[in-house]
Amino acid sequence: EFATKMLRGKGETFITHIKGSKVKDWIAYQKTTNVFIDKYLETASSLNYYWFSLGPVALGISTYAPLTEDEINLFKRFLKVFELAYQRYLDIEKAEAQAREAQIEASLERVRAVAMSMNKPDDLLNICEVSFNEFKKLGFDNLRNSLIHILDDEKEFFLDYDFSDSTGGKITNIFYKSHPIVENYLAQSRGAKDAFAEIVINGSQLNDWKDFRLKTGQQDDPRLNNIQALYYYGYSIGVGDITISTFKPIDESRIQILKRFRNVFDLAYRRYRDIALAEAQAKEAKIEAALEKVRAVALSLKKSDEMLDIAEVLYEQLLDLGFTNIRNAIIDIHNESDETFWDYDYSHDMGKTVTLMSYHDDPIIEKQVRQIESSSDAFFELILEGQDLHDLIDMRLRNGENEDPRLRQIEQLTYNLYSFGNGAIGISNFGLLSDEQKIVLKRFRNVFAFAYKRYNDLVLAEAQAREAKIEASMEKIRSRSLAMQKPGELVEVAELLRKEMGLLGVEELETSSIYI
Repeated sequence: EFATKMLRGKGETFITHIKGSKVKDWIAYQKTTNVFIDKYLETASSLNYYWFSLGPVALGISTYAPLTEDEINLFKRFLKVFELAYQRYLDIEKAEAQAREAQIEASLERVRAVAMSMNKPDDLLNICEVSFNEFKKLGFDNLRNSLIHILDDEKEFFLDYDFSDSTGGKITNIFYKSHPIVENYLAQSRGAKDAFAEIVINGSQLNDWKDFRLKTGQQDDPRLNNIQALYYYGYSIGVGDITISTFKPIDESRIQILKRFRNVFDLAYRRYRDIALAEAQAKEAKIEAALEKVRAVALSLKKSDEMLDIAEVLYEQLLDLGFTNIRNAIIDIHNESDETFWDYDYSHDMGKTVTLMSYHDDPIIEKQVRQIESSSDAFFELILEGQDLHDLIDMRLRNGENEDPRLRQIEQLTYNLYSFGNGAIGISNFGLLSDEQKIVLKRFRNVFAFAYKRYNDLVLAEAQAREAKIEASMEKIRSRSLAMQKPGELVEVAELLRKEMGLLGVEELETSSIYI
């Protein structure tokens, strides 16, 4: 009844008198709420309420005895004073709200400024950092970190940009199906372009989550050892999300602030996407230029020794594309008939080297050859460590390869080779290649495979032309021999033999003789 009358607006009044047993009933009801319980009411015989509405606010008093008319009029005078105070309250509240809004807008503007100054995709980590600092200024207590996730459905992982003032910043790849909590979070955040996700991790889940973070390479955070629960809140933009984690729950007002940061992040993502696209296009152009240089050298092949020129340009172009720790570039040409292969390799430290090796020189070499020959698109990856590495070094020295002192100073050597049918092209390096680098290396194989096919066609054509030329010379000798009429004409056969041998490229001939 009180609420109904007050909500009618300014000027409404509500007066009620509670007497006798109803006082005890009222006390019993009040004990079920969080209002102050007046112990004096246990002995009171009546309770009286006087309420006056000012519109959005009401002022009232309660008494143990009914008020007289004069007392009610006196209270109304206090009501007029309170109306002035309430107006002051509204003004202050409005000013505080405006100041808070200005503070939020200033924080959003700082995030927006960093977003617009992005020059490369990794600069998203700077947005995490400035967002973290602004959240702290806006009163986000118990904040652990600020996160940005960028989804990659093709590779089924997301880039995790993570910053806090305790652990610094780091970028990590997290696979979609790597943990149930990750799957749950993605299910919530991918429900819509502006979906909201909330995850609470506690109990045994918390220890499991800490282990998972370390296994996936995320920054170790010692603070996680002293908490009871961890809370994640995130807003999606469809292709990613902006998220925070806290050590305590946050209220609705802070969730709404996070949503406004999401709107600014949406702008940052468009900037990120433009930069990533431009960067990808520039990188693709650089890769294509590198492929063209290998293609040009490969297409100019005239003899097998020029494989070393291709190995050299391959080595240089891979370095230019950001491949690190490359030992050498390798081109292997297999000869199945005698189970040997020519190993052409180039490195900056060792120069150009050609080695003739047998399939059976070493079990590792035989395994490599058999796997490469299994398919024209086969990939061979071998990681050598310990005794296997030393055995390979000794084997290559026995086959005449110059000693590479670097091999005595490393603990791991990796071979990455792609087949092109009767051979392989690739590199050996002192570390592991990323999936992206393997794709780039395969593209070089594709370019070389096309050029090598042309080289084989040229070699075959040249061999056929050579054979035809030899056959023609032999036919001339045969014809002159069969046309002899007397023994002395053997001199003319010898003369013709000398001439034809010279035409076939036998240099520095002294004589051509026939002995009977």
